[in-house]
Amino acid sequence: MTFVNRTPKGTINNEDRTKASALVTTTGIIYQNNLSTGALEPAAAASIQSVKYWLANETIAAVDARLAVNCQLVSPEDELVVDSVNNSNSAHNGQRMIFDATGGKVNNAGADVTGATGVWTQTGVVGAAADKKIKVRLTI
Repeated sequence: MTFVNRTPKGTINNEDRTKASALVTTTGIIYQNNLSTGALEPAAAASIQSVKYWLANETIAAVDARLAVNCQLVSPEDELVVDSVNNSNSAHNGQRMIFDATGGKVNNAGADVTGATGVWTQTGVVGAAADKKIKVRLTI
């Protein structure tokens, strides 16, 4: 599992976003706009709050050489369920968190990330702690 948007949205929020032909995309992974080119790039631990985030709706292999991927814009009102690096813990609700190195999980280390990289705010836990799944929203 990766990121799953739990907020009901229609396809009106989906759009094809420019990407490098060699960029492999995976359904359920978050990508961000490059601040210089506007093209999608992988989100990672150093990602900051001031960019737009997109949830990929399709998996595209590098050999496909496509220049766009269908994505859904992630807004601060959206609640997403995501895998976390560490066991989930309701004591972390309200803490801001960063992506892990791959951009496919949120790093819930138990400390509030106060800088610009604190992209996600935990709003709840899903299942048992060992399931490592949490609910998050974009930090604004």
